[in-house]
Amino acid sequence: MTMKKVFILFIFILALQSSYLKAQQRLQMSQYMLNSFLQNPAFAGANDFAEATIAYRNQWVGFTDAPQTFYASVQGTYKSLFSRGGHNTFINRRKKSHGGWGLIVGSDKFGAIAYNSFFISYAYHIRLSKKLFASVGISPGVMNYVINGDKLTLPDKSVDNQTYFQQLSVSKPDINIGTTLYGKLFYVGISSFQLLRNKTYDAMASDDFSQRIHYNVSAGAHFKNGDYTFMPSFLIKY
Repeated sequence: MTMKKVFILFIFILALQSSYLKAQQRLQMSQYMLNSFLQNPAFAGANDFAEATIAYRNQWVGFTDAPQTFYASVQGTYKSLFSRGGHNTFINRRKKSHGGWGLIVGSDKFGAIAYNSFFISYAYHIRLSKKLFASVGISPGVMNYVINGDKLTLPDKSVDNQTYFQQLSVSKPDINIGTTLYGKLFYVGISSFQLLRNKTYDAMASDDFSQRIHYNVSAGAHFKNGDYTFMPSFLIKY
């Protein structure tokens, strides 16, 4: 595949991700560099090994109903489950194009609102040259939105919040996509989440209850100088 085709592929992915954006509605983890797969489904199967990650984040400690975030993920290739090869940063040692898989389970709670999610992922990695790969990933799944009326205080005191909201729980499908270009010493990728823009509660006509499409742009590099290794990276969310 030529670089021209790779460029067209990136443009195609961007064209699929059109939308109007608002506040963050996704899992927030500070150590993003430890799990690129969480930020982009196209990283599934990028390494020589299968990788499993569990993370928990408790914000605003000491405040009642402060945000709490949890996720567990696993990703790799089918053969990587049974391999015992060493860790190879950013790029696997395979000589051919290949597929990768992944799974993410997450939970985000803050106050009366909770988001629970379950997503599976598939990515296809195309070998462009001896040291360069491009990949495209898709991640379909289910989002569960919960509102606990017991924890709400409505401005209109004449309305019983338990009668209005009760224990609202809505589950809906969603899709995330991404693409990457990477080599042994670098990576760059872009991804989009919540493409279906679900309404968390259909009975509410307000557009404020709709999910927004989110973009992630990430890049990183790997520099080694004697006994020291430097791995600068950045992640932009929009």
